[in-house]
Amino acid sequence: MIKINLQFIKKLWKGVRNNWKTKYKLVIKNENTHEDKFVFRLSPRNIFVGVTVSAFVLITFTAFLIAFTPLRVYVPGYTSSDEYHKYRELAIKLDSLEMMSAQNTNYMQNFQNIVNEIVSTEGENQKNETDSTLTKYSDEEFLSGREFLWNQEESIIQQINDQNSKYTIPLTQRATFYSFTFTPPTVGLISTPFNISEKHYGIDIENKKETPISAIADGVVLFAGLTPDEGNVIILQHTGDIISVYKNNGKILKKTGNTVKANEHIALMGNADKNNRKSHLHFEIWYNGHPLNPTSYISIN
Repeated sequence: MIKINLQFIKKLWKGVRNNWKTKYKLVIKNENTHEDKFVFRLSPRNIFVGVTVSAFVLITFTAFLIAFTPLRVYVPGYTSSDEYHKYRELAIKLDSLEMMSAQNTNYMQNFQNIVNEIVSTEGENQKNETDSTLTKYSDEEFLSGREFLWNQEESIIQQINDQNSKYTIPLTQRATFYSFTFTPPTVGLISTPFNISEKHYGIDIENKKETPISAIADGVVLFAGLTPDEGNVIILQHTGDIISVYKNNGKILKKTGNTVKANEHIALMGNADKNNRKSHLHFEIWYNGHPLNPTSYISIN
């Protein structure tokens, strides 16, 4: 079979080579008058050259139309530079929305845990790991690390102020709670200490009725209202996934969405407890879904 094909090719090539310059005449006549209308003198070489040139011109012209005219948008799979930039922007926005949705879901879960006093096991493990890590360093190393973290926190707060965030502090602005300096929420006597085993996730501070209660740091009011079990409650969000909770208030001075500064009065102490105990503030600090002992970070007078 292969020999036959080779012989056929050789025979064909020999015929083309022998007749390469042989000239032929193509005549178009009028059938009635037998007058010659068109006469073409052709040869295999002229036909080959003409077909090659015509194909090259056709390809060049088609490429020119696709590259420099609006016809290119009809070519399947073709994308203009403007469309490419739009697709890229949409992809970036979609990625940002997915990230924001995940952060909001995590934030709402932590917030619900705090309101319902559900302790996050993951937060507890993270705190224990952090505590065990800190015990490996000397006091000088700890202070230098604290200064470094504090400088980070100042830059974060500056970024938030530049963005003019009015109603919320982004949860992506993370920092460790060891970098914070809190101010006492009020003055008084600690009647009930922090005891996580008894599900008492804060401290009770007793004092006279209408004693001012202040924010422990700059933040945003997440919730301010009356609850059936804890009376008037106000919850603040601070940078670094830190939330402070103030329960059993006699009167609330702020509304949800308000921004507050450290030491700014947010409520007044009063008999708002369901057990009608003495005037006191039930105060909690939560970090990343885990309750912290306030006395470890705040000195109550």
